[in-house]
Amino acid sequence: MAQQLIQAYQQAPWRTQVLRLRTYLLLILVFALVTGLYLSISAQAAMAGLGSQQGEWDRQSLLREVSSLKVKLGSLTSVVAMEERALKLGYKPAPVDSGMYVVVPGYSGRPIVNLAPPPGPDSLPTGTLKAEYTESLWEFLFKTINGFQLTQGGKLP
Repeated sequence: MAQQLIQAYQQAPWRTQVLRLRTYLLLILVFALVTGLYLSISAQAAMAGLGSQQGEWDRQSLLREVSSLKVKLGSLTSVVAMEERALKLGYKPAPVDSGMYVVVPGYSGRPIVNLAPPPGPDSLPTGTLKAEYTESLWEFLFKTINGFQLTQGGKLP
């Protein structure tokens, strides 16, 4: 009984094949999950961009509609149009000598009111993308891993 028992044991070939297959499938699964996550984030960013672009198109359309309505209002309230409507309603132009002007001491007249903004394009602030939406998944992962290693006291090569 003084002999040492040495057991020579070798895995069955099918077990090593199953182990390798399991490792490959696990790697493929991890790759598929990362790819799916990246595609999901990219799709969300694309949808947000399209929504922003659609909002800008709607804004431009509304600005054009407001401008056309201002032009229509200007043509309806022009002197010629107002005179035509007044004549259709039965009003008659007043003779020049029938007007009576009264001078009131101390009254300087109506104050000037500026109802319209100065001409030019309306300037509204445009939105900017956050930094989180401009970096790729790989940049995010490397930054996270680097930050984790630096907080653990490790050094990167």
